[in-house]
Amino acid sequence: MISAGAGARPFSKQKIRDNHVFSAWLHEQAKQDDDGIVPAESALSEKVSDEAAAVSALTVTPREYQNELFERAKKKNTIVVLDTGSGKTLIAIMLLQHVLEQELEDRSQGCQRKTAFFVVDKVALCMQQYLVVRANLPFPVTKFYGELQPMEQDQSHWDAQFDDNMIVVCTAQILLDCLSHGFISMSQINLLIFDEVHHAKKEHPYAAIMKRYYPRSSSLRPRILGLTASPVDTQAIDMDYAVQRLESLMYSEIATVSDAVLEATWVKRERAEKVRRYSRLKSTEACYTDLMRRVEDYARQLPHLNAYVLCALKIARTLGPWCSDRFWKVILTDTAMKNMALQSGKENKVDFSYDKYEAASGALETLRPLISHHQFAAVSTEEGATSSKLAALREILSAAFEENSTTKCLVFVEEQSSAIILADYFQQPGIAPHCMTADFMVGLTRTSNISGLSQRDRMMKLNNFKYGQTNCLFATSVAEEGLDIPACDLVIRFDMCLSPIQYIQSRGRARKASSIYITMMEEDNLEHLRRLRYVTHGAQALRRFCQSLPENRKIELFERPTEKEFLVADTATLSHQNSMAVLARFVSTLAQGTDTSPVPEYVVSGAGSSFVCWVVLPDAAPFKSTTGSIERSKTGSRCAAAYDACVRLIEMGSINKNLQPTFKKQLPKMRNARLALCAKKQKQYSMRLKPKMWTQLPTDTPTRLFQTFIQFDPYSADKRPLVLLSRQELVEFEPIKLYVEADISISARLVKGDPVCVSEDQVQQLSTFTLHLFDQVFSKQFDVKPEQIPFYFAPYLSALYEYERQGGVDWQVLMDINSHRDVTTANHRGLGEFGGVPHQKFVIDPHDGSRKFIIDGIDPARRATDPTPVGVPAHKCRGYLASDKTIMQYSCSTRQNHREKIVFDTQQPVYKAELLSLRRNFLDDDDTDEAKKGQTCYITLQCLHVSSIPADIVRGALLLPSILYRLDTALIVAEACDHLGLVIPLSLALEAFTKDGCEPDEESEQEGQQGQQEQQEHAGNQCNYERLEFLGDTFLKMATTIALYTRNPTANEFEQHVERMLLVCNKNLFNTALNLDLQGYIRSGTFDRRTWYPNLPLLRGKTAKATVVQSLADKTIADVCEAVIGAAYVGGLASGSVDEAVRVVTKVVNHENHTMSAFSDYYAAFTVPGWHLAPGSAGVKATVDRIAEIVGYRFQSPLLLRSAFVHPSYKVEDIPNYQTLEFLGDALLDMAVVDYLFRKNPDAGPQWLTEHKMAVCGNQFLGCLCVELGLHREILSSDAQVPGQIKSFEEKLAYLQEQQQQQQQQAIKGYWALATRPPKLLADVVEALLGAMFVDSRYDYDVVRGFFQRFVQPHLDGAAGQQGFEAALGPGHVVTQAVHLLQRHHGCSRWRFCVSEVPCETRTGIRALTETDCICALLIHGQVRWHAKAGSGIEAKSKVAALVLADLRGADRELYRVKMKCDCDAPGGGD
Repeated sequence: MISAGAGARPFSKQKIRDNHVFSAWLHEQAKQDDDGIVPAESALSEKVSDEAAAVSALTVTPREYQNELFERAKKKNTIVVLDTGSGKTLIAIMLLQHVLEQELEDRSQGCQRKTAFFVVDKVALCMQQYLVVRANLPFPVTKFYGELQPMEQDQSHWDAQFDDNMIVVCTAQILLDCLSHGFISMSQINLLIFDEVHHAKKEHPYAAIMKRYYPRSSSLRPRILGLTASPVDTQAIDMDYAVQRLESLMYSEIATVSDAVLEATWVKRERAEKVRRYSRLKSTEACYTDLMRRVEDYARQLPHLNAYVLCALKIARTLGPWCSDRFWKVILTDTAMKNMALQSGKENKVDFSYDKYEAASGALETLRPLISHHQFAAVSTEEGATSSKLAALREILSAAFEENSTTKCLVFVEEQSSAIILADYFQQPGIAPHCMTADFMVGLTRTSNISGLSQRDRMMKLNNFKYGQTNCLFATSVAEEGLDIPACDLVIRFDMCLSPIQYIQSRGRARKASSIYITMMEEDNLEHLRRLRYVTHGAQALRRFCQSLPENRKIELFERPTEKEFLVADTATLSHQNSMAVLARFVSTLAQGTDTSPVPEYVVSGAGSSFVCWVVLPDAAPFKSTTGSIERSKTGSRCAAAYDACVRLIEMGSINKNLQPTFKKQLPKMRNARLALCAKKQKQYSMRLKPKMWTQLPTDTPTRLFQTFIQFDPYSADKRPLVLLSRQELVEFEPIKLYVEADISISARLVKGDPVCVSEDQVQQLSTFTLHLFDQVFSKQFDVKPEQIPFYFAPYLSALYEYERQGGVDWQVLMDINSHRDVTTANHRGLGEFGGVPHQKFVIDPHDGSRKFIIDGIDPARRATDPTPVGVPAHKCRGYLASDKTIMQYSCSTRQNHREKIVFDTQQPVYKAELLSLRRNFLDDDDTDEAKKGQTCYITLQCLHVSSIPADIVRGALLLPSILYRLDTALIVAEACDHLGLVIPLSLALEAFTKDGCEPDEESEQEGQQGQQEQQEHAGNQCNYERLEFLGDTFLKMATTIALYTRNPTANEFEQHVERMLLVCNKNLFNTALNLDLQGYIRSGTFDRRTWYPNLPLLRGKTAKATVVQSLADKTIADVCEAVIGAAYVGGLASGSVDEAVRVVTKVVNHENHTMSAFSDYYAAFTVPGWHLAPGSAGVKATVDRIAEIVGYRFQSPLLLRSAFVHPSYKVEDIPNYQTLEFLGDALLDMAVVDYLFRKNPDAGPQWLTEHKMAVCGNQFLGCLCVELGLHREILSSDAQVPGQIKSFEEKLAYLQEQQQQQQQQAIKGYWALATRPPKLLADVVEALLGAMFVDSRYDYDVVRGFFQRFVQPHLDGAAGQQGFEAALGPGHVVTQAVHLLQRHHGCSRWRFCVSEVPCETRTGIRALTETDCICALLIHGQVRWHAKAGSGIEAKSKVAALVLADLRGADRELYRVKMKCDCDAPGGGD
């Protein structure tokens, strides 16, 4: 799966790094559960200072008309109509004060607690009004807006909010949701303030609140206060009727100020209103720039840019060529591009197209070079550089700021882009008049947001304008309505108003005494003239209407049709009106078996002159259908059916008291349970260092010891084998690979010998030799008695005669070593008892434990007084460094003061020696650098000791640290198996418990054993648990699925999924592992120099570590449980038994739903349902014959076979549908595929195994297999769409197969990969048939394996010599094109496609628990560059490849190398 690199070893290490990068990225990506959508900005910070809030305090004295309107509002529901800036908010504050004071009085009398609501239309207004209320009232207040939705909380959350706060400022949707779900009722509200109440019409939340929940007859209804500058839209034909509807809806009266006050206000502003005309703008064709033409040509290939091209053209015409070119430079920021791409991906209010998002991102990113290389002209004020409209605006602003440097100006534009570019233009040097500081303010629309502003950014910009840091704000309509824009003395309508309401509101921003309101119009533009007349006449008509209002008006009650209502636990109310929405919400959480979210199906039929409706629910619902009451209309009948269905669901507990699905809140948690526990969340655990065999010793001297011979292969005369003698027999142990030098390795074999009886004297001899060996070779001088030593070493004596089965302890050499003293300075010239000149002797430096030598004879050409030869290992002794640095000084490590007392023998011989390396870790090839090898030097013996231990024993003993470290690990893991009561081969158990070993090879079989061998060299010759974990996870899924089906074969698929998830989720495995104390047995980290030797008292040397703390993620511990299952499964392959694996599953799931200890226990616990035994009709028996001919298995239960083909929509026969059998068959097929791939590819890692498993276990392949076998003809369905879907897919397959055969002259097994996505029921039927075969055969797994071998395995074998299944795609496929682009064009060899399975998104409802998506990521030089999700691995990889082509096709190679940080020398191989 990775392209071949220049060197084999770095190549394997890079794969390991890539695996870790992908795994970490995948965990975070899967947790996001957003299908690539960038999360919305979080709510504004709560940390707004009290000083900032105090600025909003309304300290002015109420004017007369405000008091008058307040008095009216106290007595009756009122809609206050006042011009913008006329003090509507102050009236609301006064009313809040009055109502809440009365509320405190009522509470003291024991009355029900009530809350006041200040409801706004926009998120931006919520924070503003919250600050106003908090600054002016002493009552507790809170706010809710934005992403926070009531249905995401529970009743206790909202109860606490209403208890703690007397005022709630929120958006209308928040209050509507609270009422809809019963979190609050109208009886708990004392005041409702609606800001900008003119929005209350049609389906607006304001209207919904009043229509659905405001009581018309109750005396307990809350007071209503509406605030607006314009009560109705003047487009209404009959203004009187429109006003009456508003008043009726809001159950309120409109009130405004007296005629005199209103007229005075109008006249004053009339005199300050002006019109500024500008010369006609150029045509669009005349506004093109060179950059515009190039971008437009570029956009023909990238349609996602068309909207921005049109935007730039509009800017070119309205602002000028410089602004048009500048537009591209301004928008091509990371934030702006991300927001534009997000908008491109929003297909509608609900769905998000990940493909469109990625395509738009790629299009914008590839535009960067074109823009960055363009030579932008300097900004100019000369004629022609800007449009006449922009020139006129600059003249207006220059005159205003020159006349008054404190001018505060607000410029209204229609488009976001115009606001941004205008602010940028006036920020250029020499453009803005003196003292003018420009900025922009835009809103967040559903269709466009290129500004990248968060809600907090908008508030900051507003505050900057309010407090004078900026004084000219270019704004869209977001600044027209409601926002607390400070009083301006200059308001300019750069773009014409579209409605009278917009005119009234924007004009209201110019409310200083000397303010000016300017409308800009194009000369001779009749449309502009008509629009100006329309908005001004409309505003005047509205004013005249308000003036004509009578003192009192008769209120028409808003009549609601009578309907049934169902009060749910005194909280929410279910009615005909909201029942369809409640039912739809419930059904959306049952998504399964389809590619789209399910919806209730309503079937309406006539009943005389009336109608009755039958609602059909998805199969996963608690019931399938219900019928409503007879109604006069079709709509009423649907509502009645939904109402009755909801009542049943409420009574069954499937919908809670807040009208929410009972499992909706738990769905993300349940989905995340399918994901791995957090790999980054690590805890500290103690790791077992020594086996009990070494630490729990008897107190007496041993009389019988078990021999283990440590032999080296290949045999070398300079390394003598040793004997390890222990009190207990050691486990069987595989050879240990040791890396003695670079590119040179040997194997240490631990061969069991016969036990030997030993005397006390022999134990003493063994003890003396062992302690001497530790002291002389490793500088560890233990202070222990012979019986305290856990194991002993001895020289090995090989067998002398062929009839001797094995060798043993060389007692003679042992006693010779123990009986001779080391040669010291007293006899450095005479080594008679050792044969004269010491050849290959072990020499130690008594003053420096790091200097140990093996001498190799006298060098007659050198003298003791010669200078130390160049190139010998450095000697750091200070005494030596201060000396004349001769060979005899080099051989001495005494301190300076002692050195001066030594009388050196200048005639002593010089020996050629090897300074032994201090290296202890021979398990890792990375530990073989030159600095750690033995180095040649020249020494004299006067100050050194010649050891009695032969050099060949020393060389063998130097490898003991690595051998003992690995032996300790093996013994501890063997103890873990004993602790669990399991019989698992030690090699497999070691792999299962090893965390930080090598990762299995991830590549295709072409790399073979070499890739695996190279990785083992890198990681200390021990594979980690990941391969076994993958196998164990699959077996765990199968075992628990069989157990659950066995216990309850009638449960629906959803129930089975939930129960299985509770068993197999990593959290359960993690908790069980902790209960079993498995975490201490896990082996992590590398070789440790302080843990390999016994932890005994020392006189010299560093004490061994008593404990080592290892950091383990929760996921790691859970993975080890699955790896142990895999080890038990592999261990039983030789005997053909999986009983040991079943026992491990029972231990690690620790649940009553799985108590089996052998595979046969599954069927023993199964009770055959009665309907299985029915003979079936002749037609059913004919189906048995046909299936037997197709698959080679004859069913004993015809109805069980029939059930495997029954679609959930089929209700003709009273037998279960296929979904439960499909749930079982899916797990069985996964196991068969993984078992085959695991055995056939012993070097393949989890990534490779996952991708190849997905290729034949996904819906794509199984759907094609269903059609290929003709199984689709047996499907029983009442869904009218199913036949057409199957027919279309069958025709597509036939066409593809024919095309492939014509091109290749032979059948290509992977042709199905090119087919469109099949209907899911085709794959379901194959898996259901497999499950039915397993049950019918009395749980005979060989039947499953036989089906796999006959119909699935050939497709896997067909791809064995190919790089995955992509070879079947052909050279023109998008994946192949992307590979060639990376390798041949860009010369990159460090890339890799990684594919994995992840649960479906939470938004898909129950599919998050029952279905799996595939995610593919392309790593380039260790970084994830592109990724995509799809229903299959091939589809996901194709989507990623398409993104690569979109971004890189035509891109410059050097630019690619810079962007991707590529340093590859030449194209390499890859998949």
